[in-house]
Amino acid sequence: MNLRQIEAFRAVMTEGSVTQAAVALGVTQPAVSCLIANLEESMGFLLFKRHRGRFQPTGEAEIFLEDAERLLASHSRATRTARDIRDLKSGSLRVAALPAARVPYPMEEVDRAIYSLGGVAAEAPLPPATAALAEQGVFRDNLYPLFVAEFAAVLRGERDAAIREELQKLVRKTRFGAPGALAAFRAGLRAVLAGFPPDIAALGALAAGVFSREGPERTGKALAAALEATAFGFDRTTLARLRARGREDRRAAERELREVMTRRVEASAEAPGVALPNIYVACSLPTALVRPQCDGGRLRIPSAMFGSFTEILMSDILNPGKDATLAAMTTGIIEEHRFIIRPGEKILIRQAP
Repeated sequence: MNLRQIEAFRAVMTEGSVTQAAVALGVTQPAVSCLIANLEESMGFLLFKRHRGRFQPTGEAEIFLEDAERLLASHSRATRTARDIRDLKSGSLRVAALPAARVPYPMEEVDRAIYSLGGVAAEAPLPPATAALAEQGVFRDNLYPLFVAEFAAVLRGERDAAIREELQKLVRKTRFGAPGALAAFRAGLRAVLAGFPPDIAALGALAAGVFSREGPERTGKALAAALEATAFGFDRTTLARLRARGREDRRAAERELREVMTRRVEASAEAPGVALPNIYVACSLPTALVRPQCDGGRLRIPSAMFGSFTEILMSDILNPGKDATLAAMTTGIIEEHRFIIRPGEKILIRQAP
């Protein structure tokens, strides 16, 4: 068994035919057939039934597909990491990027202190005014995740009823006991979820897992229940709407986002700079944790922060790479930020003139 054989197997399963698999892989049809035959020989069982030149997946193929997908994904990540290391794009550098952070001291002094060995025997304390500004900066940095948590709570309660009904229809009409049932189901997923590739993969894996666990006779009922109990990317209708609008008119999208957040966040000039807990849960969600930042199920923040936080959140919404992060941040952990000082190094911080 080798990766090229597994790639050919996945291509036939996902494309639906040897002809399309050959096109996707950029090889001839006989080459794909040969790779599949060699894979079957090494595994000791048939992955496809041959009928008039067509390949029909067996039950064993449907079960093996999930592991094949994981193996190829792991190989892809390993290849990408090796390439990044070779091209000096990867290493052990840690970068902290804090939203809207105001550094309360000149960065050139930080740079000079970090990279200069030796120095005075003791570190001078921050002047009172600078220390107060530092505390404000840390409070602001830690408060933004709580702001995002309220937006994540909006997404958590959403369901796209129209798409879910189409998916349930697909589950009902699929005969999971028939040959090639999972391949046909995946083809249906591609039609229903054309704009949501990650959900196609997630639902395909979910169906394969249910099929393997429950068997073909019980797959339909079990898959319908699992679908209802699972949230998917297509459910995040507010996120999709704001992103689409933001690409056309960012200011209009930010106004709509302000309306969404105003229902969950209380911006007040009197909002105190309370000590935030290390573990947080969105104010609009139930929890036994003490939440000094919440008042009546709403997050309290200084009014001066509301506008800038909204702008930062809009930038995050327009970044497709942050979909999962935005949806998952209803809870989280705030960690204390510290400099790491190597032996022999001294950090001196002075107030800017």
